[in-house]
This record gives sequence, structure tokens and C-alpha cells, in this order.
Amino acid sequence: MLLLGGAVVLLFAGVFVFDRAHSALPLSQQELGKAESDLSDAHIREHLVQQNKLLLDAADTLQQHAQAMHVLPQVWGERQINLRQQHLMREEINHLLMTTPRAKGQIFKPEEFDLSVTRPDEGLFEISDASKQSVLITLRGTVHFAIAEGSL
Repeated sequence: MLLLGGAVVLLFAGVFVFDRAHSALPLSQQELGKAESDLSDAHIREHLVQQNKLLLDAADTLQQHAQAMHVLPQVWGERQINLRQQHLMREEINHLLMTTPRAKGQIFKPEEFDLSVTRPDEGLFEISDASKQSVLITLRGTVHFAIAEGSL
């Protein structure tokens, strides 16, 4: 009888432990899922950190090359050119276009350029002797010029 009573108590204890373990299973699975998600996020962050380090190294190398070649912003000045629908004679336009930064140490970055005639019977590339009409020009851009020795 004692042996049977001990077996029943042991059976109830086993059922109790099993029930507790069974009820804790969903919580454990949820915690496992969260831990796996955190691990995945950590791997992604680690990959991003490695990419950022590569980008920073490349930026440092580029900065060093820029310093060696004197192309940093502090050694350059800039001026804006902004002609909007200006009436100029063809000779003046030729002179303007020929002299727009062509010197050593100057870079012209055009943003807008337009040439048009003012009369429908004129051609932009055909110049008649009787035609003394002006041409409309729009020229907008930035002239970058070296302000330090050794730039370009």
C-alpha cells in the first residue's frame, strides 16, 4: 500500500511538473523567437557597420587624393554667370562663348544654355549679310577658379 501511495504521489508530482512545463512552452518559444530576431538584427547591424567602415575608409582615401591634387573647396572660388534672354549681336556672342572660362585653373559648369533668333525668317546658323538682328542668349552656370597655388 505504501508503495502504491508513493507511486500515486510520484504520478501527481509528474503531472504537476508536466503541466507547468507544458504551460511554459509558448512563453519559451516566444522568447526563443525574440532572441532569434535580435540575433538577426545584430547580424544586419554588424554588416552595416562593416559597410560604413569601408565607406569611411574610401572617403578618407578620396579626401587625401583631393588634398594632394588641390581640388578641395577651400582652394577654389566661384562666380555665377546668369544671362537670361539677353539680346546680343552675333559677334558679341562669339566673343562671350570664346572667353567663357578657358584659362588654366578655371572650370565652367554650365547649367542652362540657349540660343535663339528673334525673327522667324532668320536662321541660327545661316547669317545673311543684310541681317544685323540680335540673337537671344541664355547662359547660366558657375565658374570655379583656383585661388591657391598648385590648383590644377
